[in-house]
Amino acid sequence: MASTAIATVIRMIESLPEDAQDHVVEHLRNYLEEMRDELKWDNAFKKTQPRLIAAARRTGTEGGRRRGRLRSSARQLRCSTRGS
Repeated sequence: MASTAIATVIRMIESLPEDAQDHVVEHLRNYLEEMRDELKWDNAFKKTQPRLIAAARRTGTEGGRRRGRLRSSARQLRCSTRGS
């Protein structure tokens, strides 16, 4: 399934000296491998994103509860030390 863009790139590479062609091909291989890795990570992240969001929400809720308890404890401590 060769597109016009791919055919154009091939013609551009073929117009270079052979050493330069080898360099371009090596560069493209590395670039394409990095793109494949990025796509894998993107897909993995998309699959786990709902669980990550749920975990973040739970953590935020739990954090809010903890902060509330700490504030209550601090208030109680202040009140008890004022009375002394």
